[in-house]
Amino acid sequence: MLTAEFENDDDEIEIAAIEFEILNEKNTYDPQLRRLREEFPELYALHSAFFNQALRTKDPERMLYQRGKKVHKYNRDSGFFDEHPEDAPEQPVRRAEPKIGRNDPCSCGSGKKYKKCCGA
Repeated sequence: MLTAEFENDDDEIEIAAIEFEILNEKNTYDPQLRRLREEFPELYALHSAFFNQALRTKDPERMLYQRGKKVHKYNRDSGFFDEHPEDAPEQPVRRAEPKIGRNDPCSCGSGKKYKKCCGA
């Protein structure tokens, strides 16, 4: 039996996108998948696990959700957000230095407590 092998992650994500399209337009693709199974069994065998599941499912939304999770995981693991900073989740602001407490000496060098000097 032939199996699909992926050269890299880009191939895998492209396959997931095609699967997503097939599931999203299930009524359109069902006859085409049946024809593929009957007329080109070698090609059908390359991805038969998905094709069989897609033809049998009564709830394509569940399969769509699984493909969506796969795509999201790929985008997070691949550094997608490094390349597209506008899509990156917001990170909390971190201080370079620790916060000055109100009873600590003032950072201006006056010798007074922060609350009596610059914190007033």
